[in-house]
Amino acid sequence: MRILFIDLYTTDYDPTTVQERGLGGMQSAVCYLSSQLARTGHEVFLLNHTTTARVRNGVHCMPVSESASVLSYLFAHIKADVVIVVGDASMAQVLRPYDANDSRWVFWTGHSYDQPFNQTLSSTEARLAWDAYAFCGTWQMGTFVETFGIEADRSANLGYGFAPAFQGRFEPDERILDAKTGPPTLVYTSTPFRGLDRLLVAFPRIRAAVPDVRLKVFSSMAIYDQPELNEMFQALFDFAERTDGIELMGSVPQGQLADALHSAVMLAYPNTFLETHCIAVREALAAGCLVVTSDLAALPETSGGFADLVGDVVNQEGYIDAFVDRVVAGLRRLSEAPEDVEQDLRRQVDWVNENHTWAHNAAGWESWLGQVVARPRR
Repeated sequence: MRILFIDLYTTDYDPTTVQERGLGGMQSAVCYLSSQLARTGHEVFLLNHTTTARVRNGVHCMPVSESASVLSYLFAHIKADVVIVVGDASMAQVLRPYDANDSRWVFWTGHSYDQPFNQTLSSTEARLAWDAYAFCGTWQMGTFVETFGIEADRSANLGYGFAPAFQGRFEPDERILDAKTGPPTLVYTSTPFRGLDRLLVAFPRIRAAVPDVRLKVFSSMAIYDQPELNEMFQALFDFAERTDGIELMGSVPQGQLADALHSAVMLAYPNTFLETHCIAVREALAAGCLVVTSDLAALPETSGGFADLVGDVVNQEGYIDAFVDRVVAGLRRLSEAPEDVEQDLRRQVDWVNENHTWAHNAAGWESWLGQVVARPRR
């Protein structure tokens, strides 16, 4: 197939960028999926805000244009079997008139149903401009079908893979806890608006119960290519710097993050955001970390039964109490029942690696796109 990805998010990236610096979830997914599809023999193109045309990981990257004649030329030149537009539900109405080919148009989003980019789908015309819809979770897909009335038979939950840097971190006969010696280290590996405020309140209480515990915070708005947005969360970062046991790490490349989680014991993630899929949780599972997070939106399905899920997110005080208790219990279990923990960690590591790599994910995409192309276009 000839597959064209279009991402109009205002950042310059290509499929190799994700190895060099942090990117948002959707942009990272485009990097990994496009590379994997090219690797399996498809002709893959990426139209985005890159400044230079180039080929990376077998993907032909080209700068987007606002010129009608240039857009018409690009579509005529590529002759895509399928066009996958990332994250903005209005773009089929805007761009599809320039495509004179018999392409199928797919909307692919990692956003929740309540985000501004998706509200166009309230319009019948906007829905009919798409041939199919790709989602990254069962919860997410269900909310779109219910909220906007899109057709379930034109939709698919294709999930996400997890970053290759986290893949195969432990050999089958390797003891996972041997990589996690020394004072126990907690990590937070998401953007600051997804629960970091609650974690900073909870951590001193966790440290009072487990005095040698440490927390590394890998969090920044720089992954969205808008580092100035960090100013909105500067008070949080300042508080973290003044708190004993916390180290601010910012946003780092995937390889560096995978190395850090390899020796960490737990992802402490008191999430308050409606996640449609949680890459942070999947990466932590692959790195052999315990996970304590929220029983919210797609987190139960993403964690596959391996996380300790805390309910009642709305009740902040009660939630923080419960979160502290669960984290402390998990840390104590590490020292009191290490063999049981080792068995649990081995099961989660094997589950993620056997079912959720990008190679596995791309195979699902390949099969589904074949069905989309075989169906009549709108």
